[in-house]
Amino acid sequence: MSATSTNLINTADNTKTIETLSSGTYTDTTFTVNKWGYKNGLANDYIGFSGSDTILSNATKTNNDTTTLRFATKIDYTKPSGLYQLSLNFKVLPIVTQTYMQDVTSDFCTEDPKVVIDKRDEQLYTISRLADGQCWMTSNLNLAGGTTLNASDSDVPTDNYYTLPASSTTGFDDDTKAYVYNTGNETTSQTSAASNSYYSWLAATAGGKDASDTAVTSDGPDAAYSICPKGWRLPKSGNQSDISATSTTGYKKGDFYKLATAYGANLESSYRQDSAVFYNNAGPGTLTNFLLAGRYNSSTFENGGTRGYYWSSSSYSSIRAYAFSFGSSDVNSANSAHRYYGFPVRCVLK
Repeated sequence: MSATSTNLINTADNTKTIETLSSGTYTDTTFTVNKWGYKNGLANDYIGFSGSDTILSNATKTNNDTTTLRFATKIDYTKPSGLYQLSLNFKVLPIVTQTYMQDVTSDFCTEDPKVVIDKRDEQLYTISRLADGQCWMTSNLNLAGGTTLNASDSDVPTDNYYTLPASSTTGFDDDTKAYVYNTGNETTSQTSAASNSYYSWLAATAGGKDASDTAVTSDGPDAAYSICPKGWRLPKSGNQSDISATSTTGYKKGDFYKLATAYGANLESSYRQDSAVFYNNAGPGTLTNFLLAGRYNSSTFENGGTRGYYWSSSSYSSIRAYAFSFGSSDVNSANSAHRYYGFPVRCVLK
């Protein structure tokens, strides 16, 4: 609240004024004669007006909260009669809070999308509790090549655990090497590789190792770590320690199976369904906004706008891993793919 003058001015004679209360607080009984002041809400004390006062500052205020201001004067016979007035300017400033992905809790994540920040690079992402009951990123990870992952902010066990390779469109052709293509642009486009980020499986899993620091190469186990923020992880495609993700029951224990079925896919008898139901309910433009962002294959961008791919943490063999894939006519919760492919990444809250 502010004003160029803090006095009440007589409209007929601007030399006649009623001054504001001086600094301090006043009750009804101690209110100074021929002064004016205000009080905030149900407060007992009147206060003087300095010219630029903060009436209320409260980070816990919620939508539709109200605050009542009360104004008062105590006038005796020495002040000439007439109309006294003052113009006040009120400014409402919203309180903007920042929530880092690394600090997100299950209670914070709701069906209403929220914007969060990755501490590692200040990138903004949206998250939401999806129909499967889990908290997911609803935009693709956009972590730059060359980033070193530390335990303080990433899903890795120790500081300086893993450094992503430099970003490049070349490569994506060797199952034993990690590749990244990242431009730093917002991850929204489905037809342009320059507006998305792509990671080979070894890059997405921060080296493709288990908790004992041994390379994961068989059918079923999970890589223990990922390039996700601390507190988040790569989704799984099945029961990842003792059974293949494409076995009769294994795939039904995976995050991608639960996600696809939650959005209407019928995967009771197979991890693949030839149907547009997932695309219609969870694809581009929906709340989940899984994108048909295509992939990188041997230095070539392909399938942009026609197919979506997302890495899981699940290994299939020394040269292949499981991924989630879908298009406008099918969905596959346990798709075996070469590790060198460049796929987008989405993380799920642990």
